[in-house]
Amino acid sequence: RYQQAAEEVAKRVTADAAQLAKLVPAGAPADAAGKARATIVDLGLRTYRRPLTEQEISAYQALFDKGAALDKADAFRGGITLTIQTLLQSPFFLYRVEGSAEPAGKHIWLSGYEIATRLSYAVWNTTPSRELLGAAAAGRLNSADGVKNMAMSMLDDPRAADVLQRFHEQTFHTGAYGSQSKDARFAFDAVALTPPLQEESRKFFADIAA
Repeated sequence: RYQQAAEEVAKRVTADAAQLAKLVPAGAPADAAGKARATIVDLGLRTYRRPLTEQEISAYQALFDKGAALDKADAFRGGITLTIQTLLQSPFFLYRVEGSAEPAGKHIWLSGYEIATRLSYAVWNTTPSRELLGAAAAGRLNSADGVKNMAMSMLDDPRAADVLQRFHEQTFHTGAYGSQSKDARFAFDAVALTPPLQEESRKFFADIAA
């Protein structure tokens, strides 16, 4: 199923010339080889949530060349299609891989990119934005204050509200409000009470978190 999903995504993106053009980063070289490498580097960063190693770049370039040879009408489209299919099936995309740094005594500290990934999925429930990846690259997530400042900034983003609300509901099981068994001696309409009970909890949390 991962393979089918990856193939379908790659097909949809590369079949549209406008969408395909968006994959090429700004300032990419005009020559075919340079354009391919720049696109692989950019896609790899966003997919792996960290920069690709030179070995990984070379492997994807070789894969790109094979795909390019299969598409006689548009070599770039053929190469990038196969590249996307492979990126989306990589363990580095499907799983959150941590522990890439060298041990420091008894500890293995998370890299800036690993912290960016944790922050993004915890607060936004999605892959890190370019801004977050840029902060990791600049070393702004290498200190407690840097992480705190970025987290506070992310909490101001509208995307954080829904994620935090769902976390609250899952933690305290507020979605079950109104559905618990009641004392049969007290008659009331549980169906009618359920929506306001749940909404009250949502509004209470929203007011606390604001």
